[in-house]
Amino acid sequence: MKNIKKITIILSLLLLFSCGYEAIHSKKRIEKINNFSIEKIVFLSQKNINKIVYNKLKNYTNLEKKTKNFILNIDIIVNKSITSKNKEGNPEIFSMKIVLNLDILKDDILNNKVSFEETFEYNNQSNKFDLEQYENNIQNNLLNKISGDIVRHLYSI
Repeated sequence: MKNIKKITIILSLLLLFSCGYEAIHSKKRIEKINNFSIEKIVFLSQKNINKIVYNKLKNYTNLEKKTKNFILNIDIIVNKSITSKNKEGNPEIFSMKIVLNLDILKDDILNNKVSFEETFEYNNQSNKFDLEQYENNIQNNLLNKISGDIVRHLYSI
C-alpha cells in the first residue's frame, strides 16, 4: 500500500513538471505574448499605495523588441466617506472610492488619457484595528483590479 502511494506521488510529480505549465503573470510568458512595454512609470502623488500598482505593472516594464513603448503618468486619489449613520450619529456604513488618472505617453507625446474608478461599501466595525486592516485589504483589492484594467487597456491601444 505504501509503495502504491509513493509511485502515485512520483508519477503525479513527473506529469506535473513535464506538462509545460507556465504561470500566467510570469515575466517570461508576458514577454512572449504581449505587444507593448512600459518604459517608465511616474507617480504624480507620493503615497504608499503606489507600490501596489507598481508591483502589478513591473512585469511589463523594459521588455525588449516591443512595437509599443509607453510612459505612464499615474495619479491616485482615495476617498473614504460615511454613507450611513445610526440614530446617535455614529457611522454605520463607509464607502471607499479610488480614482486612478492615467496619462499614456508614446514617444514623449500624450497618446491617451483615461481614468479608472472603483467603489466599495462596507460596514463599520467596533474594533478600530480590525476596521483599519479591512480598509487596507479593500484598498489593495481595488488597486489590483484597477491595475488589471490598466494592462487590458494597454493591450487595446
